[in-house]
Amino acid sequence: MSFIQFFWRAAKLWYHREADNYAAALAYFTPFALTPLIIFSITIVGFIVGVEQVTSMLLRWGNAIDPGVTDLLYRSVQNFDKFESLYYIPLIGLVFLSIMIFIALNSLTVGLHKIWGIEATGWNNFFKRLFRSTLFIIIFQAYLVFIILFEDTLEFLIKVTDWQWLSPVGFVMMFLSTMLLLTVAYGLLALKSPSFTGRFAGAAVACLLLLFSRELVALHFSTAPVQSLFGAAGLLISLLVWVYVSAVVILYGAACAKIYDGETHDT
Repeated sequence: MSFIQFFWRAAKLWYHREADNYAAALAYFTPFALTPLIIFSITIVGFIVGVEQVTSMLLRWGNAIDPGVTDLLYRSVQNFDKFESLYYIPLIGLVFLSIMIFIALNSLTVGLHKIWGIEATGWNNFFKRLFRSTLFIIIFQAYLVFIILFEDTLEFLIKVTDWQWLSPVGFVMMFLSTMLLLTVAYGLLALKSPSFTGRFAGAAVACLLLLFSRELVALHFSTAPVQSLFGAAGLLISLLVWVYVSAVVILYGAACAKIYDGETHDT
């Protein structure tokens, strides 16, 4: 099967399993989940490598899409810190928004199950998904720690040796690490999943498309008058579009994993 046939079959599977609906559900819940996830990441990862380090990295990631969105999320995190002495307001809000993390991950899990043809209902499977989502959040923190430590080490080596050719190594390592993280996510969040090879192939496709789509989304919002048309709501629209596009790509990667596994088993 040629590459064109492979990607076409994955696209048909993605379409017939209505993955766009699950991507929309994930895009709806993610804005509520981002603030507590960022707070949790800054707290946990910041304890290990320093708050300034993790904050700086998250700001760089956000600015690659839209600095306005980054500023919006940064202010939402700061608002929780301002009320840290008034426990009721931040605690109730943080608990509510923390639940949204699991709801968002559950939306992704349901989408993966739909694409891979997995039936998983009942309370037992619900608690399994909850446990697996918790594990993934912990693994995501380890991913952030690794990226920060690697970037710091690479920066130190470049400063000491003046080997400027090492600069692209950071990008390559982050790309490969994200591929591995997505491979783990495919296998961990879903109760049943394709083989590791299939998931890795799907993650590779998804990461390449994420890289390409990120540039397209950033280009669109740098040229389109979204914020001038919608005002403050334009920032939220930018965030929703980026999350939706990312979810679409991740679920397409899951479809590629399914097709890859099917072709491997047929040969």
